[in-house]
Amino acid sequence: MHPAIVKARASCVYDGWIAKSVQAFKYDRERDRARHLAEYIGSAFVDLGSADVIVPVPLHPKRQAWRGFNQAELLAEHLGEIHDVPIESALLRVRETDVQAHSNRDDRLANMEGAFGVNPNWSIDRGAHYVLLDDVYTTGATLGACAEVLDAAGAKTISAVAVAFDIQKRDLEQYRVSIRNSSSQ
Repeated sequence: MHPAIVKARASCVYDGWIAKSVQAFKYDRERDRARHLAEYIGSAFVDLGSADVIVPVPLHPKRQAWRGFNQAELLAEHLGEIHDVPIESALLRVRETDVQAHSNRDDRLANMEGAFGVNPNWSIDRGAHYVLLDDVYTTGATLGACAEVLDAAGAKTISAVAVAFDIQKRDLEQYRVSIRNSSSQ
């Protein structure tokens, strides 16, 4: 986790029906899933403490045009509506990046370097608690790169929230075994 992020939460592990739901939302363009996923984020979001602003992770304009929407932005709109917290487009994706779905941590970090910048139409409130929002937290490269830009702009309190945390396959198997063992006791 990037040192500028004081707290990060995800509602669950990226597995099973939640993984299928996020994939359908993003890749099959099933936008109606946004509200349900935002509701699912609820307890993780509340656990971050009192948020002043939600900042969705931006997509590059080319990727957003191809997809037709920014999934983090749709999630943020619903989450903000549910919790009465404003959404701000504080960041821009200034460099087109490779898809990261099958990249390792080092490749993700390199891919995100210099990918984000401050939106020139945005003005910072240095006392605000900014919550970065993304759909899936894998290595923290994307949220870390966003936090770095907000931090450099003067944000003092930055947290991060995601629908799900994607853990490595070997760790996921260990997690599943521990869940089965704890539920059988």
